[in-house]
Amino acid sequence: MSKTIHLVVLLHGINGTSSELDYVKEQLIQHFDSDGVVFENPSINEGFTNDGCIKGAERIYDWIMKKKEEMNVGFISFVCHSLGGIYARAVIGMMYRDEVIPGRMMPMNYITLATPHLGARQHAHLGDTITGMVVKVICGPTVTELTLNDHPTKDGCLFSHLSDKHHIDSLGTFRNLVVYSNVSSDITVNYLTGAIRREHMDEDKGVKVVHDDRLEILKCKKVRIEDKLYTALNALPWKRFAVYPKRMLFAHTDMVTRKYGHHVVEHLLTQFYHPNKD
Repeated sequence: MSKTIHLVVLLHGINGTSSELDYVKEQLIQHFDSDGVVFENPSINEGFTNDGCIKGAERIYDWIMKKKEEMNVGFISFVCHSLGGIYARAVIGMMYRDEVIPGRMMPMNYITLATPHLGARQHAHLGDTITGMVVKVICGPTVTELTLNDHPTKDGCLFSHLSDKHHIDSLGTFRNLVVYSNVSSDITVNYLTGAIRREHMDEDKGVKVVHDDRLEILKCKKVRIEDKLYTALNALPWKRFAVYPKRMLFAHTDMVTRKYGHHVVEHLLTQFYHPNKD
């Protein structure tokens, strides 16, 4: 019988390419070199990240199932940047639905870097109606979903679907749930949505990456869709890490690069669980 493989899938974000995660992949290979682990950053969503999160997730799901046919995949992990983390949540739900996990593959790591878990509606003060109209006309399905504008009442948006019991249960099968989020300077994904938080971290330029293990309590009278997503996702045992970026404005993409994100990737290596590790 062939050796059981731990397949680690690295997923890029919107308008991205698989090569963006080459440095992360390189470091993972160096630190977890084994004939029992395979690291792959598929290119199947390159050029197609604007056609909706579910379509992108379906392409990834089909790709994983083909890998399952090619090799004896017994363990599965995801390391994701930005939108890649949302794709993975949808894929994980599909795998759970079809009893691929945890029956045929054991879920190991779900690790995200600057993924908008609570959506990316960072300019809601402009007015949801106006913002929603502009997004739908100009940006297309994926951004409409990311800004929580894909349903007129906000109650049936994709992010609500990805935070229902089925999807929370599917994420809960993973041994290791880790999120990294930039404390500042990320103009695409702010700290709260990337870290699944309600309150910002204080800026401290003396550190690089810090464990955010604060206890938060909902105090606001009006509950937003983001609060509902937060409540659902916090049924899970997340490990949260606050990242203090090195450059202004470029923090979102810097997080996975050799020159400006090496401190993040080095930390990620300490959080990655491999069944043959140690």
